[in-house]
Amino acid sequence: MKIHLCVVGRLRNGPEKELIDDYLHRFEKIGRAHGLGPVLVNEVEDKKNGGMLNEAILLQRVIPKGAKGLSFMNLDMPYISFLQM
Repeated sequence: MKIHLCVVGRLRNGPEKELIDDYLHRFEKIGRAHGLGPVLVNEVEDKKNGGMLNEAILLQRVIPKGAKGLSFMNLDMPYISFLQM
């Protein structure tokens, strides 16, 4: 099973990117034994500042055709929202 992380924003070089890269590397090593992976990261950037609606449109474009078991998480709100489809 392939795992796709479709995210808004581009991660720049630094400690956060190193941490994410480390977690992705760990997941790929452990996940392989369980039929999971690889993890593909699709970053989109809303350069026009169109807000959440435009971000949703950009994300929709990078979600693979025929994807199943979609989960959406929004971390930009005063609360965390989570939706599984």
